[in-house]
Amino acid sequence: MRYIFLLCFAMAHGLLAQCPDIATLIEIGEERVSQEDFVRLYTKNNIDGSADFSEKSLNEYLELYINYRLKVQEAYALEMDTISRILREFNGYRLQLAESYLTEERITDRLVEEAFERMPVQRDIEHVLIPWDREVDGRIDSAKAFNALSKVQRQLSHGYNLQRAAARSGADLTYRSLGYLGLFQTVYAFENAMYETPIGEIGEPVYTRFGIHLVKVNGERTFDGTSSYLQIALPESAENQQLLEQVIRDVTSNSSLFSSYAAQYSTSRNGKSSRNPIKIGAQANSAWQNEYVEKALSIDTIGDVSDIFSLGDTLYLIQWIGLDSFPELDQVRNGLVRKIQQGQRSRIQRDSLLHEARGLFGYSKHATIEAMLQYFTKDVLSGNADLSDERAAMTLFIIGHDTLTYGDLEDYMGHNYGGSEDAYRVYYLEEKFKAYEQKTIYEYYRDHLHEVNAEFAAQMQEYRDGMLLFELMNERVWREAVRDTSGLNAFFEENRASYVWPELITASHFIVEDSTFLRKLSKASNNSNKLSKLFAKGLKRGKLSSKSWRIWPGDTRLMNFDRLNELSIGPHALDNGMFLQIEEKEEDTWKSFDETRGFVISDYQDYLEKDWIYSLREATSIRVTSCFINLVKP
Repeated sequence: MRYIFLLCFAMAHGLLAQCPDIATLIEIGEERVSQEDFVRLYTKNNIDGSADFSEKSLNEYLELYINYRLKVQEAYALEMDTISRILREFNGYRLQLAESYLTEERITDRLVEEAFERMPVQRDIEHVLIPWDREVDGRIDSAKAFNALSKVQRQLSHGYNLQRAAARSGADLTYRSLGYLGLFQTVYAFENAMYETPIGEIGEPVYTRFGIHLVKVNGERTFDGTSSYLQIALPESAENQQLLEQVIRDVTSNSSLFSSYAAQYSTSRNGKSSRNPIKIGAQANSAWQNEYVEKALSIDTIGDVSDIFSLGDTLYLIQWIGLDSFPELDQVRNGLVRKIQQGQRSRIQRDSLLHEARGLFGYSKHATIEAMLQYFTKDVLSGNADLSDERAAMTLFIIGHDTLTYGDLEDYMGHNYGGSEDAYRVYYLEEKFKAYEQKTIYEYYRDHLHEVNAEFAAQMQEYRDGMLLFELMNERVWREAVRDTSGLNAFFEENRASYVWPELITASHFIVEDSTFLRKLSKASNNSNKLSKLFAKGLKRGKLSSKSWRIWPGDTRLMNFDRLNELSIGPHALDNGMFLQIEEKEEDTWKSFDETRGFVISDYQDYLEKDWIYSLREATSIRVTSCFINLVKP
């Protein structure tokens, strides 16, 4: 195909001047390709490292790119993008991809790094919870809780510790010593206070859906990883005390004995010994009392044992047997991301996303809670009445080009309201409106992402083009090559010289059906003439059956070709018990169609594709700037 080259040079001082910047690098029919788009795809498709911007590499990719775009244009001309099956697949992929783009990566990265820093650390926590007092409508009456908070803070100012201050306040609250807590073990706001409050101090009040929290941090411990321990745990008695002391003496000289003792004295959990290792680490010790963990951590060297200690009515002896070092961030990143997206931290991402959407597309709110209360009466909310057409058409809010109405909110809420108090209707409408607003803005952002994110738009266009190309290739080339049997056979006949066995052996494999006849064959194994006669007789009398084989180099169905080729033409009894007759040895023999069907179909597909591309090129104007190489080189 000869291209029409766009002139983009000027003469200066009698020499060819440098190529200027131009908007269009390639014209393929009505399609215009910029330098930026071509280079982006050239580097993106650099699978084998050949995209080195050499003239050879660029010209080769130019040919592939033009062919690709011609075929995609043909698919659009045939309106393959309107096929319902393709539309369903495309829209499904679009939703999945948009969801991944709408995860705020900057916020996620910050939250992942924060979680990773907290993973090895646990903090010893005291805690006061002042629960919210709720009205009949479900809303919080904060006055009572804040009054209780002021009472506790007043006692703290008098020098009392948290426990005494809580007790002396006389308020409706709960005090608990929570012990050591770590990452993902509490709600996020509580966790932040837990890690951000200095050791020995009480942090600022924390507000959650449960109430007001006061958090005191008494201490901190950091794990190097997850340690494994064996234990012996026996009912507390003088006899068992002496037994454990003897175990310590024995394992001092041979630490491996401890596992035998642990197995010997193991029965069940809770006050009994353990055959299986116990895991203790920042993320693996929630089932064990703090005193137990402290004793385990006091062991300095792997193989050593703890002192004998008692918890409740049980004596314990622990041996440290191993340490799994703390993982690298890359090893735990995916797990942290999943937990972040499933927990309260995801709200930070969603709020940031909604704020961004309002700024990108434009947002205006036209409704107030007072107006909604006026129109959404109890009867409307419960389904006993409908909004009038006029009120249903009133604007609720606008996001981008979409106007959402009171009627849309009514459809979203349904008619499941069962409240009786007016105060609860206020709470109900506020919550429903907030949920509907967030859902609508998020979906608008998702559905219009291509308008504000060039990378997403390009990726979706490439995916659509790829789908259409696959569909068109399947119809015009791959299926056609199989359906067009007459064309396939004609192609095979015209190109038979391309399908040749360099070497071919024709052999018969005999299978013995009679044990008595097998003995006759074995006796004649060294006599070719006699063996040949027995083969013929056996076939005639039904003592043998045979199968004819055509064997070529690399074919191991019957046996290795090289070993088979060592046999002379005629009958053979092999050491492995096989009976063969080499019928013929040939060189440069044409393959039958069945022997090369797969190769013929593949070659015929290539032929059809090349012929098709040729016709597309002949019918399409293709123009490439004469400065092509200079413009795309970095």
